[in-house]
Amino acid sequence: MDPQRRAVLIESAAEAQPYPPEAALAKAWLEANIDQYWDIDAQVRVGRGVELGDDYSPNIQKMAAQATRKRVDLVAYDEDGATLIELKDHVDLAAVRQAQQYRELWISAPTDPAVIAVVVVGRTGDADIEQTALPFGVTVELFPQVTV
Repeated sequence: MDPQRRAVLIESAAEAQPYPPEAALAKAWLEANIDQYWDIDAQVRVGRGVELGDDYSPNIQKMAAQATRKRVDLVAYDEDGATLIELKDHVDLAAVRQAQQYRELWISAPTDPAVIAVVVVGRTGDADIEQTALPFGVTVELFPQVTV
């Protein structure tokens, strides 16, 4: 990947994160992994949002539906498909299940390309969280060196 494009993708993905710990984790994970991918998206909406009904104007209905959809922190693309990345300061079973749910919502849409991996990235994690996540089809990567 072109070094300038690499730098732009990393910086824009980090800036798209609403919380400083997640921005720092996005940057660290991308610096370590971005060369495996050809593109990155941040804050990708999945699933359906709230349906307000005909009592509201079409614009309000559309805004409510979009605003209440689930949001994947990062999506990394390679020739095989999409890797969904959830960023958490501390990774626990709830974070693993959240990431698993994003995969299910991505599949049920269906959204292209296919999901090939789901990763939760954090600074710290529950004891044995890497092994706990495996039956859910989720990989956990910890970056304890990341500071905010």
